[in-house]
Amino acid sequence: MRTRVKAFTLIELLVVVAIIALLLAVLLPNLASAREQGRRAKCLANLRNITAASHQYAQEDKKDLLIPAHAGVYQNQWSYGQYLWWRVGTPSSWGGATPTHRIANILNLPILVDPNGPWSAKTRPLNRYLLKNVYGDDSDRRAFDMYACPSETGFPNNDKWVTNDFVAGNQAVTSELYEKRFFDIVGNSYRNNTIGSIWISGQVVQRHFSSGPFGSKASKITAQVGRIVLYSEPLFYIMTVPQTNLNPDLSPLRGTHKQIMTENVAYVDGSGRSTRVGVLAQWDSATLEQMGYFNPADSGGATRYLRRGSTWQTDVYPTPGSVIRGYTGTVPYPVQGLPTGGWPGAGYQDNLLHEF
Repeated sequence: MRTRVKAFTLIELLVVVAIIALLLAVLLPNLASAREQGRRAKCLANLRNITAASHQYAQEDKKDLLIPAHAGVYQNQWSYGQYLWWRVGTPSSWGGATPTHRIANILNLPILVDPNGPWSAKTRPLNRYLLKNVYGDDSDRRAFDMYACPSETGFPNNDKWVTNDFVAGNQAVTSELYEKRFFDIVGNSYRNNTIGSIWISGQVVQRHFSSGPFGSKASKITAQVGRIVLYSEPLFYIMTVPQTNLNPDLSPLRGTHKQIMTENVAYVDGSGRSTRVGVLAQWDSATLEQMGYFNPADSGGATRYLRRGSTWQTDVYPTPGSVIRGYTGTVPYPVQGLPTGGWPGAGYQDNLLHEF
């Protein structure tokens, strides 16, 4: 007698496969989303820990600087004065690893990837508060996880990111940074807040005035400390530069964690949160002059902007700003055409000059 073996029919198998495929289609995005939420939480924890270490640094620093300033900020090094390195690298030089990746035409400098060079991990002032043996061998990159956002991949490959913040002559060069991790090219996935005014001669930064926490004394920053940006992911800083309109909703870029116009940000009060750029504030010339942003080219009624949204700000106004660097290491005051009392205006703090 022949025994009949029960089995699935082809139709039943196809139904099961279809159900499995449907479940995967539903569950995989949720799994990816949950994984990204974990990375975002790790990134925020990094920023909060870095902020706590910065406050500890300020308590022991003779100048009470909340953001540790790298020696290259004080010294007249070509690698600092050169505009693109100043714009891309120095905002991250307060801490982090020795860079490992060189970008042609931008950061193609042997000294940047030299483990014993002037921009190595050993020279970064915050490291001694966060890392052990930082002045020894820094070849173990795991020691620098604090500075590495797990989702960070550099600028997305999108020409909307090409802004006049990265211009050499008439050539936009941001595209060379597409999909290159900041952690690899500057040793740090995070940057400090360097909002201010700069004077450039050719491709060399000649003068820099900061109205943000960089260069300011921790004890002097008292107003709205829960709103003042201390550190952030780099894309947040670039997303706050308007292209054709001050309303960033008109160019919905996605940040490191794939959220529209949003990045992780750490604030002076020690908090860290996911922050949307929002509509930037506009300022009239008279107010900007009072804040130390006087521009001789301004005419009556002209408007300018500062990077400030509805829930955050990059300037520390009304706290006085700080002179960071001047011609040949001296503050060039008085400067013709600027308000009396020195450059860039009355009330600033000269916290860095000649005192490293």
